[in-house]
Amino acid sequence: MKPPKKQSFFAGIGSLLLFFVLITGTLVGLFIAFTPTPRSPILGWFVLLVSLSLTALTAPLWGRSLPGVFCTGAFGSIVMLISGHLPGQSGKVVNRPFASILLVSFAALSLLATRLDRSRKWNRSERAAYTAVSFLMAVAFAWEDLGTAALAGQIAVLGWLAYRDHRARVQTEVHRRPRNLSGVAGATGSGDTQQVPDPDRG
Repeated sequence: MKPPKKQSFFAGIGSLLLFFVLITGTLVGLFIAFTPTPRSPILGWFVLLVSLSLTALTAPLWGRSLPGVFCTGAFGSIVMLISGHLPGQSGKVVNRPFASILLVSFAALSLLATRLDRSRKWNRSERAAYTAVSFLMAVAFAWEDLGTAALAGQIAVLGWLAYRDHRARVQTEVHRRPRNLSGVAGATGSGDTQQVPDPDRG
């Protein structure tokens, strides 16, 4: 099995930019569809549908940027915990217990995202799960009151993916063990049946 190729710096930047472009499209769709705007809600639903479809289609490209995104969120939570307000917005006070919850949540999301195995081919359920994570992040940006629930949803989705990857690795190891044991037994058996010539009989 070949080791996974290391991600280049420019590929990482491109993955991050793609993620923010897609989540911006999702936010635009949510705002048009669910908030009072001069534009028709139908347009918002259309933008939302297109954005989510592209998010699912390109999930293998932007999914690798999730650990960095969540680490950025954890850093922002540390800033809020120390300063007591939103980064760059001193007028919006954030209580420290809430900032602590955000820090723990983003740290958990970062850990889960780094443990996901993305070396194999993506299936539909994985694309749907990553799309759900992106959608929940957009919801958290759009409505602050739903931020905690959105974070909990992201932890649940990534936790499910991490559990599935862990089970797949365990099953792979279990399937490999009988072959290895049979190979060792075969090698031992062949060694036992070999006859060593007796020099006294010559």
